[in-house]
Amino acid sequence: MGDKNEEGLTVLLEQNVQEEVQENEGEEDSSSEEESDGDGSNFPLVGAPGQYSYDDRMKLTEEERGWALAVKRAVAEEGDLEPLSDFWYCQFGIIDRDNVERSLDRIRTMQAFREEYDFVDSWEAGMEFVRELISVMPGYWLALNYNPRDGNYIFAMDVARFYAKILQAQPELVRIWLLASHFVTHAQCPDFKAIRKGSILLMENEGFNFKANFGFSDMKRVYSEVAAVYPFKFDQIKNFNTGVLFNIILSMTRGIASKEHSQKLQRGCRTADGVERLDEFFLSSGIQVANEKLIQAIKASLQWRFYCQSKFSLEEDNGARQFVEER
Repeated sequence: MGDKNEEGLTVLLEQNVQEEVQENEGEEDSSSEEESDGDGSNFPLVGAPGQYSYDDRMKLTEEERGWALAVKRAVAEEGDLEPLSDFWYCQFGIIDRDNVERSLDRIRTMQAFREEYDFVDSWEAGMEFVRELISVMPGYWLALNYNPRDGNYIFAMDVARFYAKILQAQPELVRIWLLASHFVTHAQCPDFKAIRKGSILLMENEGFNFKANFGFSDMKRVYSEVAAVYPFKFDQIKNFNTGVLFNIILSMTRGIASKEHSQKLQRGCRTADGVERLDEFFLSSGIQVANEKLIQAIKASLQWRFYCQSKFSLEEDNGARQFVEER
C-alpha cells in the first residue's frame, strides 16, 4: 500500500462498530511482545513484509510442544496417515490444543484433499494457483498486509468481485479457487506467532448481488474442504457496508460456518472518515499495481512459511523452555 493507505489502515482497524457487533471473545496471547532486533536469524529472502526473526516468531511453550508431540504420535499410530512436517504438528497443536481427535479428523480430510486435487504443497506451486485466481477475479482479493502491532496478518477482500457464475460456467476453475484459497490461508499463518494470534479478515460487502456473486454450494465447498479443515483461526472478521442483504447472507453462512467462526463475524464496521469503501484504501494506485503488491506479499509470506517449515524440528528445544506466555 502507499503512504496514504499505510496511515489509513490503522484508523480503519480502530473504528468502532455498531452496537449489534459481536465482541471478539478470543483469548489474549503473547502477540504484543516486541520483535527481535537481532540480525543473526532474520529471514534471508528479499521482499518479506515486516521484520522477520526466526528465533522470535517460532517459539513454542512447553504445553504447545506437548500438544504437537501428541498429534505426531497419534498420526504414527494411525497407520494409514502420511507423516507430516513437525511444523504442521505444531500448527495443529496450537489450534486444537489437547484435542488430538479433532486434529486427526483435520489431517484425514486434508490428506484426502491433497489426493483429490493432486498438488504439490510448495510456495512455487501455490503462487501458480494464486496468480491464476487473481487473473480470473481481479479485485476479489484486495490485499495481504503484515500487522506489526500484533504480529499477525490482515487479509482484505471484496465479495462483490467474487463471481460464482464463472465457476459454474467453467468447473475447471473450481480447483484453482480451492487451491488458491488453501495457499492464501497458508500465507496468513506462516509462523507460530501468526498462527497463535489469528488473522484479521476485512470484507467489503457493498455491491454484492445474489444472482452474480453467490453460490451456496460453492461457499459450502470451500468452507468444508478448506476453511473448516485447515488449522487456522480468525482474530477478527470485520464486515463493511452491510445491510439487509448481508443479514440474509449471514443467516445462511451460519448454517455452514463453525460456531467459533460465526462468533467472530462483526457487521456494521466503518471505514475512516471520508472513505466509503475498502477498495479506496487498497486500489488507490490502480488495480494492476494493487494486484502486483498482493502477489508479492503472498509470495513473500509463503516463502517465509516454507523456510520455517524446512528449518523447524520438534527434536530440538527451539527456545520453548525460555518462552513464558501469559494466557
